[in-house]
Amino acid sequence: MVDLAASFRRLRERGFAARFYSELLSADPRIKQLFQNTDFNRQRELFEHGVLMAIDNARGGALGGLALRRLAVLHGPTGLAIPTDLFAVWLITFLKVGAALDPEWTPDHREAWKAALDEAISCMAPRV
Repeated sequence: MVDLAASFRRLRERGFAARFYSELLSADPRIKQLFQNTDFNRQRELFEHGVLMAIDNARGGALGGLALRRLAVLHGPTGLAIPTDLFAVWLITFLKVGAALDPEWTPDHREAWKAALDEAISCMAPRV
């Protein structure tokens, strides 16, 4: 069984958030526009917290589920109104950068991360 928390520790040690956002911003021109006035130091902190909540949610944790429901409101139609197709871009970017930076990455890691993040995305964008 893949330990996502251990994988995420390895990713964080290798500057995952900075690399993730570098890749994400170039993945789709709409994304760069959405982040034009963003404080990326703060954004990286929020991103890392969100990933930890996705891990907790995948483990059945109540805190993770609560955090994802709050993120759903923030990113949803009454908040930032993130186009739902961009969640797939986010996921693809996460998996790509994860594979590049985690020295212990295997196909099992990809599947475990995909399952946990698919579940988180379904909480945040149930219409996807």
